[in-house]
Amino acid sequence: MKLKLIAAILFSIFMMSSCSYSTVEKSNQKLMSSMSDNIKFNNELARELSVNPNSFTYQFGRYFIKDGREYVDINIKRESFKTTIAVLINNWAKIEGIKRTKGMGYSGAGLKGLKLSLATTGFVYQGLDEIVD
Repeated sequence: MKLKLIAAILFSIFMMSSCSYSTVEKSNQKLMSSMSDNIKFNNELARELSVNPNSFTYQFGRYFIKDGREYVDINIKRESFKTTIAVLINNWAKIEGIKRTKGMGYSGAGLKGLKLSLATTGFVYQGLDEIVD
């Protein structure tokens, strides 16, 4: 009898916890569901970054050149959501060291207060508060 009662209580707790998603988790699911469509994903991610920028963490991934333009990969994380985006760099303010070293020694560095914009070609660097090693 006690075993059935304990099982019923545990089952109830499991069901209640599985049914209550946080707002962040719902946003994460919306982002993940749009990943197959790059334009839709970029638009949704840009919206989330502008609404809740501090709910994400940002880390430098790598420096690279594509079609003569300089980019960095940024790893973005929030709870169960993770993605990497290529960011075009037109203005190297506050990240001159990354350009000078071509990213060597910066892999995994935190990017506090990262500001991005979304252009038709993808994300563009706008500014940064600080690099945290």
